[in-house]
Amino acid sequence: MLDEILGDYPQIKVIDYLLMNPFAELSKLQIAVGAEVSRITLNNFIDDLTVKQFIKNYMRHSFIRISVRIVVCLIAFTHTNTALSNHLFINEVQVANIDRFIDPSYNYGGWIELYNPGDSSIPLNGYIIRHTDSDGYNQQCTLTSSHGNIPAKGYSVLWFDHHSKDGYYGPKAGTQIPFKLDADGGIIELLDSHNAIIDVIDYPPCIARCSWIRATDGSDSFGWTNQATPNASNDTCCTASERVEAPIVNSSDGIFSDHYYCIVSIPQNCTLYYTIDGSTPVPGHSSISTNGVFTGTENAIYRFILAREGFLHSPVVTRSFFKSEGSYSLPILSVNTAPANFFDDTIGVYVIG
Repeated sequence: MLDEILGDYPQIKVIDYLLMNPFAELSKLQIAVGAEVSRITLNNFIDDLTVKQFIKNYMRHSFIRISVRIVVCLIAFTHTNTALSNHLFINEVQVANIDRFIDPSYNYGGWIELYNPGDSSIPLNGYIIRHTDSDGYNQQCTLTSSHGNIPAKGYSVLWFDHHSKDGYYGPKAGTQIPFKLDADGGIIELLDSHNAIIDVIDYPPCIARCSWIRATDGSDSFGWTNQATPNASNDTCCTASERVEAPIVNSSDGIFSDHYYCIVSIPQNCTLYYTIDGSTPVPGHSSISTNGVFTGTENAIYRFILAREGFLHSPVVTRSFFKSEGSYSLPILSVNTAPANFFDDTIGVYVIG
């Protein structure tokens, strides 16, 4: 495809051939024959590509460096016609789900969303998800009929980790992809049953509770958002490139005898949200403090988050205060989470279920 745009030059033909076979182990002879160039021309060019880290050589075979960002972009470009004809896109990625969305295994696992812009439903049976982590190690999973169909103009979420082969995670854990997404960033590919690349994206190191999304469904523009939308359109989401710093609290938590007193700094143009039940504060829904002053005489748990228009929400900061009831011979461990994670009939750790 590149030779049609950039010209029928030997070097372009070599790159084009390598991009169309991104996971092949190729000898110089195979590359020369496949790209239809002479061995003399190829030898010098292969050396140049190796120096520029476009490819790597091992045991007389050459491999394209799939982890290099320019390679990912070129692969996506050379496979554009295939992606359009098959009507599927990797539309959204959330690695650090933490406490946002519960997956079929009753965990907060990483996930990706696929988008079908076509007019017909597409069964996922036979499609392949291939993942390359930040160290270049790749794993893949072939989807089955249990992963269902993507409806026309619709979406499908694939959940990662906590697969039934690793233990009992409930009756639906067999649909989980049996490996993790990489918190340090990686590459996700969607392939058809013939190993043709349908779509490929590289995602950066994760940000907690944020998603890496196409700015609009199926577009080429990506960005971070607070507004993760599994199984829904990205078109109403706002993206941002900067994140608000974590709230600064002027006192540490712990044991108090009479009362506790803490102040949370509220930067200009920011809003401070908080909860007192252990759950994660949600901007626009949780309580707001206008002065950042918190005091009391009884046990208390506070969780804080800062929000600012045009920015990603801050990390969550937690403070736990316990009234002294005498001396303690052991350290106190405070575990803070939403009440449902303790007491819900399905997901609560203190409930048989």
